Amino acid sequence: MAFNFGFLNKIKRINPTIRIVNFSKPGSSKEEPNTHLEKMRKKELYTFLGSNLTMVFHKKDCPLLDKTTKSTLIGLSSHPKTHWKPCSHCNPQIVNPKKKKAKKRKIRRLSLIDEQWAIIEKSITKNDLLGAQLKKLCMERGIFAEISDKSIDMTTISGEWHFNFIERPIVVYHRNYHCVDGYHIQERAFPTPIHVIAYVQKHDIRDMKRIHLGSMEHRLAKELAKVPLPLHTDQYLM
Repeated sequence: MAFNFGFLNKIKRINPTIRIVNFSKPGSSKEEPNTHLEKMRKKELYTFLGSNLTMVFHKKDCPLLDKTTKSTLIGLSSHPKTHWKPCSHCNPQIVNPKKKKAKKRKIRRLSLIDEQWAIIEKSITKNDLLGAQLKKLCMERGIFAEISDKSIDMTTISGEWHFNFIERPIVVYHRNYHCVDGYHIQERAFPTPIHVIAYVQKHDIRDMKRIHLGSMEHRLAKELAKVPLPLHTDQYLM
């Protein structure tokens, strides 16, 4: 720290014979902090430099460090804690030269099935997706279904069904196997394809019961026809 000679100069004016010796190092007071700053910048141990007075840290080459005094200048080997503020001029980044570079994350390679499915997802449409879901639902209900564009054809034990699964309300066309007139329109309309599938399933079960009961009655009639009836005589009336 440079010595203030103001008081001694006043004494010299009073008595010029007093000799004043300057014990400080030659050069201005600004040269010493600048030299210290250069030394701090050259040290590889420090990643940032900061001032413990302002609690602001800088990059080593930040020009704002020239204003920092030697007593407040400190070196930082890593990114400081939260009570430090980054310099708005040099914008220091989080850097730690001691740490090794982080390994790049290995990209998980998709399996062949996943790659094929990813390709299909790019080209699949909303209608295709809805049609595939309806076909799967029909298979779970024991109904054979075929999808073509916006239409679905369903085949059951008792007949065939056809409707457009995109339009609302849904109009269903039905044809029985024993009927030769072709398709006929169902009297009721349906709000969604799920309602149609549920109706077709109930209709099929009802027809199966009717056919089963009819076949039982027909078989019973045949068995009764084989039984010989007794002759009508008076002895049975006595």
